[in-house]
Amino acid sequence: MTIKGTRAELAQALSTVPDVQGFPKPPTAGNIGDAWPVLGPATRDAGDAFVVTWAVRVLTPDDQDAAEDWWDEHWTLLYYALEHVASVRGFTKILLGTSAGDRLAYEITVMTGD
Repeated sequence: MTIKGTRAELAQALSTVPDVQGFPKPPTAGNIGDAWPVLGPATRDAGDAFVVTWAVRVLTPDDQDAAEDWWDEHWTLLYYALEHVASVRGFTKILLGTSAGDRLAYEITVMTGD
């Protein structure tokens, strides 16, 4: 699989979750539920294989309580959708800087073999 192909696969998996729209790269205008993978480090595995780490970012409401409620409702579905194409390692809440100001999001760490 290529990096471009993996991006597309992750975006497609994200789009299977209700209220979530997956994108291969960050969307220009972020809405609640918009999600996209960010390429992270790659480490050499056996032979010519690499294990690639991705940070999948998911925008949530900007209110802290509303963000946690939204996440509670969607996390399990996101996990199962991503598990079809990657190994889900964990998640964390982040503050994502954008040109429109800071946004609350969650970042899901996944790993793929490329």
